[in-house]
Amino acid sequence: MKNLLKLSGVAIASIVIVGCGSSSSSNSSNTGTGYYEDGAIVGVDYKCGNQTGVTGDNGVFVFDINKSCTFSIGDVTLETKPSSLFTSKNKVSVRVSDDKVKEILAFLDIDGNLNNGFKIDTDAAKEALKEANITKIDSNITNKLSNIANKYENKLKEKGYTKYKVQTEEDVQKNLEKHQKEQLKNILAGNTYYLPIEKDWDENSNKPIMTVGEVNFDNNFKKATWKKDKNDTETFDFNVTDGKLVTENEEIELIAYNDKSITLAEYYYIFTAVDGQQLTSKPYIMTLYKNKADAEKKAKEIEGYYNITEDKVKALVGTTLYKAHVLCDNSIEMSKLEIKKDKILYTKNNETKSTTYEIDNDKIVLKDGNKTKTQQIVYISDKKVIIKVGSGNDSYDDYRTFYKTENLAKEHAHPYYGQPCNQNNQDYNNQSGGNQNNNDNGNSNMNNNQDDNNQSGGSQSNDNGNSNMNNNQNSDNQEVPTSPITINENNIRSHMLGKTLYIKDGNKLKSLTLNNNNTYVYKENGTVKDSGNISVSGDKITADHAQKTLQVVYLSNEKVGLKDADDQETDYWYFNQNDAENNSDN
Repeated sequence: MKNLLKLSGVAIASIVIVGCGSSSSSNSSNTGTGYYEDGAIVGVDYKCGNQTGVTGDNGVFVFDINKSCTFSIGDVTLETKPSSLFTSKNKVSVRVSDDKVKEILAFLDIDGNLNNGFKIDTDAAKEALKEANITKIDSNITNKLSNIANKYENKLKEKGYTKYKVQTEEDVQKNLEKHQKEQLKNILAGNTYYLPIEKDWDENSNKPIMTVGEVNFDNNFKKATWKKDKNDTETFDFNVTDGKLVTENEEIELIAYNDKSITLAEYYYIFTAVDGQQLTSKPYIMTLYKNKADAEKKAKEIEGYYNITEDKVKALVGTTLYKAHVLCDNSIEMSKLEIKKDKILYTKNNETKSTTYEIDNDKIVLKDGNKTKTQQIVYISDKKVIIKVGSGNDSYDDYRTFYKTENLAKEHAHPYYGQPCNQNNQDYNNQSGGNQNNNDNGNSNMNNNQDDNNQSGGSQSNDNGNSNMNNNQNSDNQEVPTSPITINENNIRSHMLGKTLYIKDGNKLKSLTLNNNNTYVYKENGTVKDSGNISVSGDKITADHAQKTLQVVYLSNEKVGLKDADDQETDYWYFNQNDAENNSDN
């Protein structure tokens, strides 16, 4: 779906641009071909592992497989795309994510016509950025460029470009909005895509039962239909804003695509647990396939990651695993786990802890004198390892995700959960963060379980760092009727996970979304107040970040009765928003 470049300006202009695009070693068997685009982006520098050059026709570039790609104009970095987008020789188109980068490219475009993509004269663009004293992408970059617009126009005229038009920031944004909507419509409208999702969780084997869901974008590009199975279908409206599909609950961005699949990013915000400081907008990444058979193959592959044998655990001996956290200053704190033949070395903040161990089936038994601690390996892929950590008597479960390369760990870095991000007192046996599935967040319409592709998430809080999920209605003497559905862990998971519950409290409409991947999102009047991980045990649901346990005392197809373990009050949450608003007195 590439836009073929049209010649513009004078003939020499095409030679200046299209003549670029060289790389250092494009014939290697470990390289692939990519296209940088929001419409073809021609004339920007790239570095993908050992491959370097300038994007050519249709935004073409060469990448080293499993290496990240950085795009820039001279010394000004535009953005870096993660290595997870470049895992094979298959051709892939990667799209611009940063809105300010799009504005820069639109401003520098030599003919002002975004319909034929972004065409940049590399040397003139470098001079313009230097003239405007631009060394990095920031919020004032478009204003800085506007100050040298006339000089840039004259420079392009000297080089033979006659169609450049000086644009205001408003002009740039208006043109971009129209352009991006048309681009996305051309790629997605009228198409159906398939993705592996978790259908159920086998409590006996502690493994997911995978299936394939599908999403269809209508021809008018205004609605999408998400089908989990034949009995569970949802249609939702969306609009295109800043190049993203915006629904009622989330923003979804197309970040890459090829002839076999598309890669989407779902965005949410990460906050520190104590002071509520917003750190960054982090995406969850999911791959959707054009062919259902490819999605089914991936689903089987994911199930295989959870089939842990002693041989698979022994194969980890000699490897080094990595984990990364984002601190308050947005710096990355790295830790590593070295699995030696006779010991495990855990290093963090230049301090190393050594522990002897032995392997018992799918478990690693850590030894400290007469004390032992058992940690179960629950997931192994070519990219990461998930470890189930218990307290010794298995009174609680938590999961740690380690990556097989340092770069992958950095790409999946997240803040510490439930603690100030400047507290660094966790260690291998007592560190915060992560959940087993580690793959989806927020009120997603497309709950995905593609662990290897997804970014690790964070948690959100209200001002005091605690969730206010319970409804403050006086219900001390409330008599709970007999539940029409037997309350147990399996029924809670099958009837409540993947659903959103609603309750009306005065002028507040509260919602609680319990995702299939054991995460939750709590909102008040549509504003996210808290999110994190949940665990289900017996008749209880525990939200880790909110530090709250809710007992399910009533379960039907219409509503759920939740008793707060702290104050013993029972509140009724409805699966239908209208029911909640019509029953505000519970």
